[in-house]
Amino acid sequence: VDSGSAYLFDLQGNLIDTLDNPSPDAGDNFGLAISIGGDVVLVGSKDDAIGGGQKGTTYVFTAGPPPFNVTLAADTVHENLSPGTIVGSLSTDAPENGPYTFELVGGSGSDDNTLFTILGNELRTTSSFDFETRNTLNILVRATSAGGLISQRSLAITVADVNETPTDLIIGNTSIAEMNRVNDVIGTFSTIDPDANDSFTYSLISGDGDQDNAVFAMSGDQLLAAQRFDYESKRNYSVRIRSTDSGGLGVERTFSINITDVNPPAPESLPTYDLRPVIDLNGTAISSNPSEAIEIDGTVFFTATTPETGTELWRTDGTQNGTALVSDLVEGVESSSPARLAALNGKVIYFADYSYVDPGAPPGGPVEKRLGLFTTSADTGETERIYSFDGGPSDLIANQPTLFHFTRVGTELFFLTPDEFGTDKILWKTDGTSGGTNPIKTLVSSGGVPGLPGGPGSPGGGTDPIPTAVLGDVLLFNIDVNTADGSHALWRSDGTEAGTYILRAGEMGFLPGFHSLEPSIEVVGTSAYFVSNSMNEGKELWVTDGASASLVKDIFVGPDDSGPRSLISHNGDLYFIADDGTTGSELWVSDGTESGTRPVKDIAPGFGSGVESPLISWNGHLYFAGNDDIHGYELWRSDGTEDGTQMVVDAVAGFGSLLPQNFVLLDDRLLFSPSSFSGLAGQLWSTDGTA
Repeated sequence: VDSGSAYLFDLQGNLIDTLDNPSPDAGDNFGLAISIGGDVVLVGSKDDAIGGGQKGTTYVFTAGPPPFNVTLAADTVHENLSPGTIVGSLSTDAPENGPYTFELVGGSGSDDNTLFTILGNELRTTSSFDFETRNTLNILVRATSAGGLISQRSLAITVADVNETPTDLIIGNTSIAEMNRVNDVIGTFSTIDPDANDSFTYSLISGDGDQDNAVFAMSGDQLLAAQRFDYESKRNYSVRIRSTDSGGLGVERTFSINITDVNPPAPESLPTYDLRPVIDLNGTAISSNPSEAIEIDGTVFFTATTPETGTELWRTDGTQNGTALVSDLVEGVESSSPARLAALNGKVIYFADYSYVDPGAPPGGPVEKRLGLFTTSADTGETERIYSFDGGPSDLIANQPTLFHFTRVGTELFFLTPDEFGTDKILWKTDGTSGGTNPIKTLVSSGGVPGLPGGPGSPGGGTDPIPTAVLGDVLLFNIDVNTADGSHALWRSDGTEAGTYILRAGEMGFLPGFHSLEPSIEVVGTSAYFVSNSMNEGKELWVTDGASASLVKDIFVGPDDSGPRSLISHNGDLYFIADDGTTGSELWVSDGTESGTRPVKDIAPGFGSGVESPLISWNGHLYFAGNDDIHGYELWRSDGTEDGTQMVVDAVAGFGSLLPQNFVLLDDRLLFSPSSFSGLAGQLWSTDGTA
């Protein structure tokens, strides 16, 4: 034992004496030397008396630190290893090389002794360990020297985690109803794995049972439908899925996906409407050709033709008895041909021909041509001519289909007429009275061709009214539009001559472009959007605040054009169709800034065009004919996001197309007709916005 201060106790633990040199003598008999609490304890008898004790008395000495420490070369073992695995080698830090014997002993820190064994100086396992169950084990090891000195130590063994292979893959649902939408969720996957809190990726993988992988898709942990399923065509599909953990280990399973039948609604459950004639004005097979109907406070005013009165103004409350002639402006069988009916301040306002034939003149004599602006009270039927246009019969209106249309701004109506030479146009306004009907300004022609030649995205045919829009108290109108070469003149007017001027005149471009000029104007908030042509940018999207105009964005960069069309206000933004030269004609959105003008989704990936029809806004979505190059042109809808732009229904399976067009809103349904190219021409379809 090392020399130094020592303490002498009797067996009852009473301190007898403090010794300066507790080293054993030759005649002493100490049979036990152990380490307790970091000190060496000697128990035995001493040959001579100490501190007044008797010779041969049994004493307990404590003499400072143990003679050596027990060490373990490695204290970590991986989970899942078989019993008998060597953890590490035991040794001591004593200066002597040994020999030493090692054993597991009971005591504090020996909780897991049974899980280990010692062979020579090797600590070995007797069991396989699981990191997730327990990752720290405690044993108590005693080392005994050849001279009988003993040291024991509690050791901590760490169980190391090992990435384990997932054991199973399950899905929450394995069925989907037919007539689904593309990207509808079928089910969500989860993985059984011995490793807690591991993460997984899921994928469709080739192998046994993968024959239908192509008609499905994965998004995160969800299985999606990649096509519209039809129960009558096929009712069961097989997919093979792999789940891969963060360490690259995985499990694969084959799943059977079932298609469930959906019975279409019975015809009696669909909306029904009372469709019946109000009245047969002629009582014969000859049509009265009712047209130009407008409604004022529950009464509908329209024009109709009878053998007795010619074409005149009529009214109806929807009943036979409530249908009557309002006025016969030209008595007898001659017609006044009321045109461009509009409502203003409780009156019907319209143009009519009151040309005069002198009854005393010889047959075939000259006719005094007269075209007037008339009003008729919706309450009393009183009719008044408020303005006369010299030399202007009703056939002048028929020959100028784009003019004479009314646009309301506040309590006034604005309209355009030709000048006396037919080369320029005159802008007028009226409040429905003679004194309040006046010309504002003669608009000098920009040299373009009047009318709106037909073409994709244009109102078509040259028979539609000049495009107008109202921005606050300012009238905007597009005249002299040539959709082919891109020329046009966008005017503004506040009702005064000084406040009537051109905001933007389209230029002839360097390139002819592949798109016609969209002539319409769309108001969104405090801005109005239109399409204009320029030499450097081609036909692109422009914006005005009513005072000046500017380019929003050169979508198809350079002199070629993106041809924006079908401009529509929706949820506070402008949506339209455009072609940026790389993605084909797709759905776009703009907030009026260059950075805020972007494609919503590339529906037909690559150069293909994904949008074919005009857009219509209904129930928080945009509806249109879309084509993803998989299903043909079918009914699509968009909430303005990429994920929310999806096919509603694949009505014509495969590459066939429904080509929906002519959208009309009726109650809570959207009505449309298939294109003549669909093979379904002549049919009327309706939808509630779902398949």
